[in-house]
Amino acid sequence: MKTLLLLFGLMLSNVLWAQDFLRFSGVVLDREQITPIDGTYIFNLSRNHEAVTDSLGLFSIEAQSGDTLVFRDLRYQPSTLVVPSVLQASDYGIIQLLQPSAVLLNEVKVFSFPSEEEFREAFLKVSPKTDMESRALEAKRDLMKLLKDSYKNDIYYYDMWADRRLYELTGVVQPNHFLDPFRWTELIRSFGAKDK
Repeated sequence: MKTLLLLFGLMLSNVLWAQDFLRFSGVVLDREQITPIDGTYIFNLSRNHEAVTDSLGLFSIEAQSGDTLVFRDLRYQPSTLVVPSVLQASDYGIIQLLQPSAVLLNEVKVFSFPSEEEFREAFLKVSPKTDMESRALEAKRDLMKLLKDSYKNDIYYYDMWADRRLYELTGVVQPNHFLDPFRWTELIRSFGAKDK
């Protein structure tokens, strides 16, 4: 009897707790052009719930009264919405307007050359600064190191992808080496080589 009463109490508290959640469905729009914004990230800071707008700017997220919803997009200024405590219904529709971020760029002067030969001659006369050459070489070295490290970290993924692609093209299934004694020998030797 006590078990049945406890079970009934847990179910009742679960139902009451679930009724506190409010569902906010709506659209995120550009404040200046009134166009939908796709890919906007909506995060409920209080509950760790999140949502992302679709290609039409539509979203749906759960919250409770007092929760803070943050709308973020790299192209726009972040916006927050605090859920008021006076809401009675369980579903609400909202329209959230985001202000575009102002990005100031340096002035670019564009001019044309009368002919292709004059352009080629002027282009070849320009020599990069020595500092720029060393920066470019350093950036290239860093990029190559990053790519090599990334490849080393993801080599198993690339091998799996190559095996899958080979199967798709030829229909030949790659053997599973899990029970292959030679592969196990190689593995044990590689651990022994690292210890020395």
